Amino acid sequence: RMVGNGGFADFPLTDPARKTSLRAWDNRTYQAIPQFALEPMSVGFNGYFKMVVDGPKLSVSYITGKCAASGCDDGYNTSAGTVVAEESFTVKPNTGTISQKFTHLGSELVVVPRMGSNQTGPPLVKVLASK
Repeated sequence: RMVGNGGFADFPLTDPARKTSLRAWDNRTYQAIPQFALEPMSVGFNGYFKMVVDGPKLSVSYITGKCAASGCDDGYNTSAGTVVAEESFTVKPNTGTISQKFTHLGSELVVVPRMGSNQTGPPLVKVLASK
C-alpha cells in the first residue's frame, strides 16, 4: 500500500502507467498553487489512515482532507475529513490464511474495473497468504 505522503505536495494522478494490482486512485485537485512566472501547479489531497484491530480482523480506513464549506480555495474543513476507502484483513488463526476485501471505495476515487467484469464495486474476498 502506498499510504500518506509526509505532508509534501501530492500531485493528482491522471492515468497510472501500471494498473497491475491497482484497485483505485485519487485524481482530485485540491488547489492550484501559484508559481510566479510559471503555470499554477495542481496539488491533490493529503491524507492518512486509521487501523482498528479486533481479534483476527484488521480494519483500515483511508481518510483525506475535506474542503471547507466555502470551497477548497479557503482550505480544509477543520473538523471533518473524507473517508475515500475502507478495507479489512482477516486471519484464520488455525491456518494462517489472510483474506482481504474492500468494504468501501468512495466516489472520489477512480476505480479500476475488476477483470472480466464491468463492475467497479469492491472486489470479492481475496486470499493473500497461507501456511
